[in-house]
Amino acid sequence: MPASCPTAFDLARHSLATGLAEMRAVEGDICADRNVEALHAYRVALRRFRSVLSLCTGAFDPVQTAELKTRMKALMAPTGALRDLDVWLLAERDCRAMVAKKHRAGLALVFQTLRGERAAALAQLQTHLRSPAYLAEITALSEIFAEGGTAQPGPRGAEPAAALGRALIHARYLKTCKRAKGLSAKTPDAEVHALRIACKRLRYLLEVFAETLPPAPLKSLMSRMKALQTALGVFNDAAVQGVALSEILQAHPTLGRAEVHSIKALRKALQQSQIRARAEVRHQLGKLLGAKTQALVQSLCTAAPPQGLEIERKFLVQHLPDLTGAEALRVRQGYLTALTDSTELRLRQMGDRYYLTQKGGAGRVRQEREVEITKMQFAPFWPATEGRRVEKTRWHGRLAEGHSFELDLFEGDLKGLRLVEVEFPNEAAAEAFDPPAWFGAEVTEDKRYGNKWMAVHGLPEQVS
Repeated sequence: MPASCPTAFDLARHSLATGLAEMRAVEGDICADRNVEALHAYRVALRRFRSVLSLCTGAFDPVQTAELKTRMKALMAPTGALRDLDVWLLAERDCRAMVAKKHRAGLALVFQTLRGERAAALAQLQTHLRSPAYLAEITALSEIFAEGGTAQPGPRGAEPAAALGRALIHARYLKTCKRAKGLSAKTPDAEVHALRIACKRLRYLLEVFAETLPPAPLKSLMSRMKALQTALGVFNDAAVQGVALSEILQAHPTLGRAEVHSIKALRKALQQSQIRARAEVRHQLGKLLGAKTQALVQSLCTAAPPQGLEIERKFLVQHLPDLTGAEALRVRQGYLTALTDSTELRLRQMGDRYYLTQKGGAGRVRQEREVEITKMQFAPFWPATEGRRVEKTRWHGRLAEGHSFELDLFEGDLKGLRLVEVEFPNEAAAEAFDPPAWFGAEVTEDKRYGNKWMAVHGLPEQVS
């Protein structure tokens, strides 16, 4: 694995080495025809490899990159025919279900033809994968990207991977959105397919640089991308299959009437499937182009805040969530500074550990510096916090989309109050955050819900 702060070259090289290893791992299953998904995995790894070379602009030497792209294209070429046929045959049951019962028997010729073509395509690919030329080529490529191999860094190869990744992802997202904005009910199939490729390239970039990105917004964005790509995949499969049916009709002019009617019925059903998929694509594109997704991308592509800066949002709690897996600690904290002081100086005991914290500012973004102290250092100053103290149980857990939360159940004079806070890597991530159902009203900007304020004044009026 790359170092904890890898260069762009190291991270991209490692990604390519991993992709080649994934390809090698499934070669045996493809040759033995044990699992049709093995070829899919092989092609995904190969496509990702080519995309990383193309998209990680500047990470690799441009001359070597051009040569490698040509070599990878040559590896991809022999796999396409078999995969297309596999997609067809995997959908056989669904295709039969698309047409009326009277047409199902007539589809037998279609799938019989496809199975014959698949046997021939499999034999060709098996010969290719077992050939000395292929084995020499895949071994040579693996050696290039191995640790200490002959892969050459490009003009941006020495840059921190995180910085280059943010720049590339933001630019790719904007390009994808530009292509998506023109999609309509009448957009040609070829342009919809081009959008599908653009989305894949964005996803590959996200995967390559994943370890350098904030996990929560990355997970949310990947979820949105998956929904869009699923719809685009259904659209593309229906388009490709419709063309294939037309080719079957042309290649077999002597087909019987029953077979012709069955093929035409399936082609019509696939056209309807395409129409529905196009509508779903447009729906998902609305999300891709929407403010929430823009904020997610912004949060991914914005550097982390300077050290000593805290970015968080605070909410009331509608109802307690399932806390299975969360951890609880008793907390007592007191304030050494007065309520009117611009700087907050806090003493806190959390479990059996002690802290001194300085805070400044208010609202979503605050300055924070904290040091751990000993119990002996804590004890002499604790009496000075008399009249400015808070006690609570704090639950640490993780939300479904990856953000960590801190749920505070207050005690003493504040008993009954429940607040939850979520901290973010940057302001864009905070803006993009979509609170779960158990969160109540946001009180981030309401000073009455600040711990120091409540330590002095007690519960805010509406919950007292």
